[in-house]
Amino acid sequence: MSSSKINVYFRKKPFVPLIDNDQDIIKTKENTVYVQNLKPRVSDKSQYMSFNVPLLSQELKNNDIYNSTVCDDLHNKKNILLLAYGQTGSGKTHTLCGNNTEDGIIPIVIKNIINSGQTCTFKVVEVYRNNIYDLQTNAKTALTIYESNKRLKYKTYPVITNISTLEDLNKAIIKVNKNKQMGCTKINQTSSRSHTIYYFLIDNRQQFIAIDLAGNERGYLTRAKNSVENLEYISINQSLFALKECIRSIFLNRPYIPFRRSKLTLLL
Repeated sequence: MSSSKINVYFRKKPFVPLIDNDQDIIKTKENTVYVQNLKPRVSDKSQYMSFNVPLLSQELKNNDIYNSTVCDDLHNKKNILLLAYGQTGSGKTHTLCGNNTEDGIIPIVIKNIINSGQTCTFKVVEVYRNNIYDLQTNAKTALTIYESNKRLKYKTYPVITNISTLEDLNKAIIKVNKNKQMGCTKINQTSSRSHTIYYFLIDNRQQFIAIDLAGNERGYLTRAKNSVENLEYISINQSLFALKECIRSIFLNRPYIPFRRSKLTLLL
């Protein structure tokens, strides 16, 4: 694990053509990602745009990803914020949560915590259409938050669950997945329509937070059939834009970070 406070990793999902003559526009070599420049500008007519980031091989399993990313910091009792970002259908939820055949990073982390005899509490919320909901209840009422002494506080608190066995974890995840907002797009049959924030407190002192961001997408790929579904993808893109602007402001060392533009960035 790098000593940097922020580490970025790139994992490329195996290419699956969606239509005839579909092409893979991403190439990788060592620690460089090359993205085909489909709309070159007058000032930049290069065929590929390149980005230097640590690459995770397509052959790696989620357990290998865990060992390459958060394992050392977890054992060194450091607080961890793990943020999965990418286009819809790119494998974010699979990497974090896994499926019936492979555990994701979140179950792997919690299994290690349980096996080490540490205590763990769990809460999870989603940001859907710029409202915050508790995913451990069936309630459709949004949680109210406010700022007090420059800190964010809940007026109505999400449910906190004690996780002491793998059965506790499995029950909690099943409930979360049942209550989570899902939809279907032209790219992904089971697309998250909200940002999901998993919060674990280990031994009452170490925080592990994993965020499964909804995928950014273009309107014509959503299969939106009504105004509600249109508002879903609009809200997703707006909140991701707000997140991008916060990151840009931090990178440029601007005096003000516009985190109040979205409930997602307000929470973060």
